[in-house]
Amino acid sequence: MLLLGSGTGALALAFAGRVPLEISVTEVDVERVSVTPGVSSGLRPTFITQAERATLHGACVKATPVLPVIGAMTVAITIDDATVGGVKVEPAAITIRKVTGGGVSIKVPGSSDTDSTGLFSLGAGHITGEGLTIRPHAVAVGTLTIQGVALDAWRGKHDCRASAPATAPSDTGTASRGEP
Repeated sequence: MLLLGSGTGALALAFAGRVPLEISVTEVDVERVSVTPGVSSGLRPTFITQAERATLHGACVKATPVLPVIGAMTVAITIDDATVGGVKVEPAAITIRKVTGGGVSIKVPGSSDTDSTGLFSLGAGHITGEGLTIRPHAVAVGTLTIQGVALDAWRGKHDCRASAPATAPSDTGTASRGEP
C-alpha cells in the first residue's frame, strides 16, 4: 500500500506492502538518527530506524514483482537528489559500504534518559555514508523534496542503475531503455 498526501510545499508518503522494494543510495547524509530493536508491521523482528532529516544523492527505488503471464517486471524510480524529513524505516535488511558519524550515544531503559524504551536505542547526531541499500518492510516519510526523477520499466530482473538490454529475447520489437 502506498499512501501519498500533499500540502503547501510538502509531500507526505508511506509504504507498506508485499512487493519487495529495494532502495539504494550512492551517498547519504543523515541528521539526528536513532536505531531501536522492535517488531515490524508484519510482526517480524527488525531495527526501527528514525531520522529527523536525510539528504540523498543518487537514489533508486526498485521493485521486481513477478506477474502472471508477463513474468518478472522491474520498475525503478531514480532520483538525482532528495531531502527527506521525518523518516521512519522498518527494514528487512540494511547494508552500507562506508559510514562515518558523530555524536553517537547508546541509551538503555533505566538510564538517566527517561525516553528509553525497548532493549536499547543507538543514536547519532550526524551520519554520512556511501553505498547504502535498504530492503524495507515499511517506510514513512514526513516531507520529501526531489530533483531529477526518472521512471524506468523493463521485462525481467534488472539493477537500478544498469541499462536494460536494447532488445530482450522475449520482446518482439527493438525498444530501447525508456521506450514502451
